[in-house]
Amino acid sequence: MRSFFSKRIGIIILTIIILAATLVALSSCIQSGDSDDGQEPDDEQETNDGQDQSEPEYTPTEGLSYILNEDESGYTVSGIGTATDTDIVIPSEHNGLPVTNIGDSTFNSCFSLTSIFIPDSVTSIGDFAFTYCELLTNIIVDENNTAYASIDGNLYNKDKTTLIQYAIGKTATEFTIPDSVTSIEMGAFVASASLKNITVDENNTAYASIDGNLYNKDKTTLIQYAIGKTATEFTIPDGVTSIGYGAFAACTSLTSITVDENNTAYASIDGNLYNKDKTTLIQYAIGKTATEFTIPDSVTSIGVQAFSECTSLTSIDIPDSVTVIGNSAFYNCTSLTDVYYGGTEEQWNGISIDRYNENLTSANIHFSAAEGTQAA
Repeated sequence: MRSFFSKRIGIIILTIIILAATLVALSSCIQSGDSDDGQEPDDEQETNDGQDQSEPEYTPTEGLSYILNEDESGYTVSGIGTATDTDIVIPSEHNGLPVTNIGDSTFNSCFSLTSIFIPDSVTSIGDFAFTYCELLTNIIVDENNTAYASIDGNLYNKDKTTLIQYAIGKTATEFTIPDSVTSIEMGAFVASASLKNITVDENNTAYASIDGNLYNKDKTTLIQYAIGKTATEFTIPDGVTSIGYGAFAACTSLTSITVDENNTAYASIDGNLYNKDKTTLIQYAIGKTATEFTIPDSVTSIGVQAFSECTSLTSIDIPDSVTVIGNSAFYNCTSLTDVYYGGTEEQWNGISIDRYNENLTSANIHFSAAEGTQAA
């Protein structure tokens, strides 16, 4: 009797298990049908899931200016043109030919530029291509480019031995020259307003840092004063015999640049920097608040960026001894309205005035040797 009931109980349990399995199978089929809705799987979704999402896509900027290279084999980007993008993407081709060059001063003073992409086709970049791009924080180079590379948004040659351009819009207060760098392009740090400390990797064989300012290894050349410093005075060390391009440009804190008494190359008058015989005015301390300044009669040359970004001066006296005014000497001197010149109009017109001095040439020029005023 016990055996009979055991068999019946076993049959009942087995039947329940079979029914449960059948219900689960039916439920799975119903859910599968609802999900598929009679459609094929989304191949595009599967493909997208398998893509490397780290590779960004760059849309070429429209409106840039180009010139055809002399050999007519490619194009040079020559200017911002009508482009309004703040993130510039240089195309690898224009009119069916490769874009191979970025010309001299191509993006100079593009104040709204925040980033730029350089394609693999570019093999040459001219001088001062990105100078005074005050918001530029990222220079990107296509990884297939054979001539250039980018590290942390700064531009180098491919083997990283030359620092071409520091992205001066960065807000970092310190930057270290890598050990591999053996040369630095002129103007690489011009107007890098946030930098208070430029250091050098201890293994670098070409450069040195003193108090956060950049020198060559033997400290005979002051390459760059860290213009983000808030100090009002700086003294040129005795061993310095040359000063780099725009080393003090746009340094609005300095009111006095003095020179060590043992220095044989430079002199200071009223806190402004000259060569030793005072024939070249190298740097006016633009942190001064004076509205007028008279250049000494000994001066024959006004140096590159000597007054650049000086917004306090409204008038300046220039002696007739001056024959050369350097590149950007009066760049962005927006308050300058009057120039009092010690010679004639003919003499003035004979002065060699380099580029980016529109604030000087558009001012009212007053000639001491002739009547009248030359209005801008």
